[in-house]
Amino acid sequence: MTTLMILIAQYGPKESLPFQMVAKDLFGITPTRFLKHLKAGEICPLGEDPGKLETFGVPLPWVAKQIDSRRELAREAMKGFTQSDKG
Repeated sequence: MTTLMILIAQYGPKESLPFQMVAKDLFGITPTRFLKHLKAGEICPLGEDPGKLETFGVPLPWVAKQIDSRRELAREAMKGFTQSDKG
């Protein structure tokens, strides 16, 4: 099952999620901090305008890409960690 399908199962067949919900559920931060991180490039906006995300909601595919990206970063970090333990 893809990340997008899991999100649809959790949130329903919506095109986007409220900005506040994504800030809290996905990043564990306030919407204000989330917007600040997006504008500063600390959280990649994946080609989306942060202001539009705040106003119109966050597209579900964007959320799925963020989760997949974070998962891949974690895999790479764990790979490096386990390889350094073997040396």
